[in-house]
Amino acid sequence: MKRRNLPAVLLAVLAAAVGTALSGCFFVRAPTVGQATLIFSDLTGPVGGEVEVTVGVAKIPGGVAGLAVGTAGPGGHQGFRYDPTRFQVTGIQGANGFQVMATSIDNISGEVRFVVVNPTGGVDEGDMAVIVGTRVGPGDPGFAVSTANLQLVNAANAPIPEGAYILSVGGAPLYYVGRGQR
Repeated sequence: MKRRNLPAVLLAVLAAAVGTALSGCFFVRAPTVGQATLIFSDLTGPVGGEVEVTVGVAKIPGGVAGLAVGTAGPGGHQGFRYDPTRFQVTGIQGANGFQVMATSIDNISGEVRFVVVNPTGGVDEGDMAVIVGTRVGPGDPGFAVSTANLQLVNAANAPIPEGAYILSVGGAPLYYVGRGQR
């Protein structure tokens, strides 16, 4: 290789490396789910805007017909937790035939508990509920929930054990920019 082509080659390699590193910053990629999973989605939307967190399942054998968030586990009843300086819950909605049976929203401590059921059967893929709220501050809302405080049941009302699925909890991706804030 001639010495005068070396800067052009190095520049091309550097550009390719930077492009590869930044590609994840501009594209939303759905997580690859290869096993039974309960999913609390990412929160995307501008500060001050209405936003949603979907709660769904993927590849649950036999399906899920009921979900309770905030059952008794280690440390007592703990539901879906969040930073109330960044996210405030305004309501819970059922999805795909699921009905909301009970809710408890505490925007002071940043916790929501709820129960949704589908009276006609279970779903093995899809959304069951939507947590509706307002993004009140920039940054990660610090979503947290424990499988010890969740109860899933199938269409026969039989509990789905904690170890039969994995839990995927989203956050607020840093690549969303709205109204001048992250």
